[in-house]
Amino acid sequence: MDKVVEVIMTKRYKLAISFLISVILVSCGAPSTNQTIESDGFPLEEHWSYDLGVPIYKLAVTDEIIAVGRSDGVTAIDVETGKLLWSLDFSLATDSRIAFTEDSLIAANSIKKQILIIGKKGEEIKKFNLDSTESFEILAVYSRFVFVRRIPSWNLEVYDLHKGIKAWQIFIGRGSTSISYDLEADIAYVATSSFIGAYNARNGDKIWKFSNVARAGVLDSGTFFYYSEGSKTNNKKAGYIYAMDAQEENQLWSMEIPLQIRTSIYNLTIINDMLVVSTDFGLIAINKIDGSEMWQSETNEFFYGKPIMISDIIFIRGTNTKVIYAISPDDGQYLGCLNLGTPFLISTSQRENDILYKSKQFLIFTFENLVYSYQLK
Repeated sequence: MDKVVEVIMTKRYKLAISFLISVILVSCGAPSTNQTIESDGFPLEEHWSYDLGVPIYKLAVTDEIIAVGRSDGVTAIDVETGKLLWSLDFSLATDSRIAFTEDSLIAANSIKKQILIIGKKGEEIKKFNLDSTESFEILAVYSRFVFVRRIPSWNLEVYDLHKGIKAWQIFIGRGSTSISYDLEADIAYVATSSFIGAYNARNGDKIWKFSNVARAGVLDSGTFFYYSEGSKTNNKKAGYIYAMDAQEENQLWSMEIPLQIRTSIYNLTIINDMLVVSTDFGLIAINKIDGSEMWQSETNEFFYGKPIMISDIIFIRGTNTKVIYAISPDDGQYLGCLNLGTPFLISTSQRENDILYKSKQFLIFTFENLVYSYQLK
């Protein structure tokens, strides 16, 4: 790539430098020592904020409701007004995703080891027990299916919400796992640290499976995109992004990502005609049709989460600094940023604080104990 700079350093040393940079934050100015939010050309302004008074672990968003996961339950907030709608108390499995599907909210009770189906008015519609005493984590919820990772067996269990039973399971092993779902074909695409595969979502029948060290995957219009780390060649490490026809099982294109500067890639997101890649050194935009690079937005910032698009502007949140960036989708140029202040070094909601959400034309995010809604100025 034109912008790749050859730098030789160990991964440990680079991560140490990255952490130091994140502390002093050369990008968008030094972070404030308090919770004052500072805007530097940011195109959005605060619509409302809601203080829960307790740490926030998870969010789920529709165009009407924001569900906020606390350690002791879920609080629902109205998207337009930021007012409390309802609150339901139970021991929330804070490592598990909460998600809306089929007009219901899906969450998990950590003590009772149950999956809960909650109505939009906060009523408990149904609950059913997970079928073992192992630790668990809800990885994804699509349509009628809940995908649960079990530890330490490292199985992926798939539960059918309509039947209230476990429909099937496969062994996925340790490491990262991402799941995509084709609603029309009822096919689940699984990318793990040892394989990628396509499975009938109703019964788990294997459609295809390939051995590969995959770190992230996303499905779009019949094409499955995934990232895989390669081995070192001539002391140079590289990763590869692949596009494959999900039905025909053939590779459409591949793109090499040199990792001399970046140490890894964390998420893939489809925005319009682009495959946007979240890395620990900024974003990369790739033409999803032919795999050609469109732009890079390089920064000292670590982007773990996925970018979102609001009013033709890309928004992405930094992992170490808690700065939200506004980026042009045309060329990757920075349009402004929102500095949220300095988070605690040890945060109970660290990963959730990497994530941005979109509801209608509102940008939804959390910081410490607050939920924020931002809108165009």
